[in-house]
Amino acid sequence: MIIFSIVILILIPFQINNIGDLLVGPRFFPYLLTISMIVFCIVSIFTDIRKEKRKEDKDKIDSMSPVAILRILITISSIVAWLLLVPILGYLITTTLFMMVIMLILKRRNILQVIIISALFTLLSYYVFQQGLNVPLPRGILF
Repeated sequence: MIIFSIVILILIPFQINNIGDLLVGPRFFPYLLTISMIVFCIVSIFTDIRKEKRKEDKDKIDSMSPVAILRILITISSIVAWLLLVPILGYLITTTLFMMVIMLILKRRNILQVIIISALFTLLSYYVFQQGLNVPLPRGILF
């Protein structure tokens, strides 16, 4: 993954034209994501090395509970549903529902907190993409 990220980092200038001398231009977000991927990969490698040292006496990977498998399947299904529903329902509604499902899968029990955090995240990300980055998001049939 680190090699893939480095290749992307090298290819960004060839794929995305820069507009003027803007500090935050079209290349900013791809650079930010790619550098974040590299940093998280490095952190993951060090975390895995530390876990490997502790794992000698435990073997916790040999069995997953049915509940964990169900959570994984629901998460994958939610991602596929989000991809299919965004063009129809729009970004705001679909992302809010997706966030609520994911938070409930992660065992957030306070439904009011789930609703508020989902709505705030969706509105904030919508504002950042629409206003800050000038990237249009799907509106759907309701708007």
